[in-house]
Amino acid sequence: MKNFFCKIWVTILLFLSVYICDAQQIDTVTRNWFAFSQKVSVENLEGKKFKLTAAVKAYCANDIASASLWARVDKKNGENGFFDNMINRPIKKKQWQLYSIEGTIDSGAKELVIGGLCVYNGTFTFDEFKLLIQNNEKWENIAIENANFENIKNTAWETGIGRKQFVVKNFDNNIINKNAFGGNKCFEIKSCNIEMYGEDSKFGKYYETNKAKIYYEEYGKGEPLLLLHGNGQSIEAMNNQINFFKNKYRVIIPDCRGRGKSIDSDDELTYDIQASDMNNLLTYLKVDSANIIGWSDGGIIGLIMAKDYPIKVKKLIASGANVLQDTTAYFPKDLENFKQIMKDSTVPNNYKKLYNLMIKYPNISFAALGKIKCPTLIVAGDNDEIRIEH
Repeated sequence: MKNFFCKIWVTILLFLSVYICDAQQIDTVTRNWFAFSQKVSVENLEGKKFKLTAAVKAYCANDIASASLWARVDKKNGENGFFDNMINRPIKKKQWQLYSIEGTIDSGAKELVIGGLCVYNGTFTFDEFKLLIQNNEKWENIAIENANFENIKNTAWETGIGRKQFVVKNFDNNIINKNAFGGNKCFEIKSCNIEMYGEDSKFGKYYETNKAKIYYEEYGKGEPLLLLHGNGQSIEAMNNQINFFKNKYRVIIPDCRGRGKSIDSDDELTYDIQASDMNNLLTYLKVDSANIIGWSDGGIIGLIMAKDYPIKVKKLIASGANVLQDTTAYFPKDLENFKQIMKDSTVPNNYKKLYNLMIKYPNISFAALGKIKCPTLIVAGDNDEIRIEH
């Protein structure tokens, strides 16, 4: 859960798919995004440059809504290679325009997954996908099934950008036969009533503490419930938890310092200072005692709060948390990867602070955990970055 790329919201979404035209019964989920994709075999094309183009137009209902193309190389060993989702160049123009993604096929590549995505409210339309591979300085066309959406019954395109099938609530998608960029048909996605958690000025406020400026939002009524996100995440990562709990609790959810809209100080980032931030926030909000749900780093902060500020914690759920930062907690390969990232001059300093946090902290003795008296549920995932034995 503590991956550098978790910060980029779309990377939380890499394992989701349902067929556009599949009528089977599948789960309906709540997301602030919709994506569709198609897999193209690229075996034996290692090292080749590729170019993905498509026509897109986006009627955005608010400033944070947008569309984009995306492409990802899936390797034979199950790992991901090249990935680009245009996060730094979102599409917001209402008129048809051609957009492109360029990259290189990684060594050991199996498939190139390509498609489009949109986020938040609006009407987003796609047409005329093309995939080109450079061969001996010439660009050759690679076939994409139903690239221009002329065949309504063609199931080559899937919704989502991964492997698990579900339907996304509040997003309607159809192949339509009007206003196409080319040919007679195009693919249109309409969304409305998408919650803007982490971006909603009606519910968001700032609070200054420990030389930092913490952004937080509140939803619902009832017993206070503090939600704490993971290392590279923000409020948006806990969309589903907010949706579920706001019907019964007063949900308080902050962006931890240096993430989302919160502003960090120049001091070293530690779990203790973040626990102090959250304790001070609850005091500021006149909350004597709160339930806490935290995952990954949020779980660590919750454990420290329960240990050091016991009056403030009524009940705690800590998921994917660790109390040490050595190989008893992390797998050696992951810990070495963190250290290599710290040496990488291309990684921004604000991201390095997040990795420094994981390399040096936390340092909570098992004896210190005995100070925690509130009812506590510890959750460990089979495929989490923290060792199950820890």
